[in-house]
Amino acid sequence: MGTDEIIRNRAIVSKLLVFETITVMLTGFIVFILSSLEFTYSVILGG
Repeated sequence: MGTDEIIRNRAIVSKLLVFETITVMLTGFIVFILSSLEFTYSVILGG
């Protein structure tokens, strides 16, 4: 019983870590796109 619970907990933790990593990557990607768009707009409007 003990080992099964430990394995199950590890699986849950790893899934959470993967989900968290994907969320962070998506957030960073969106922020990168927004900042580059803002840069492009400022160049177009300022240039």
